[in-house]
Amino acid sequence: MTIYKLQIIETLVVLLVFVTLKFILKYLVKLTILNDYFKTVEKNDVLKLINLLLFVFFCVIVAAIWSMRQENILLFASSIATVLGVALFAEMSIL
Repeated sequence: MTIYKLQIIETLVVLLVFVTLKFILKYLVKLTILNDYFKTVEKNDVLKLINLLLFVFFCVIVAAIWSMRQENILLFASSIATVLGVALFAEMSIL
């Protein structure tokens, strides 16, 4: 049971770091945009990219903390990619 307690604590620490980094990077992007007069569209694109990269990084770290097997991660990722591909193809067919 102590192993799970340690993994839960590590996951909470990683989550806290993730949220903190998200707010710090959001502030830095807004500060840069105010100083350099970028458009708000570019700001939104940069923030989306930062959020995506942070989320992927968070997922990889949590998977490492919980000792997930590589086969399970690849199976999940391929299933998600397949579902998204079918959904996007169906959307294009409707249009």
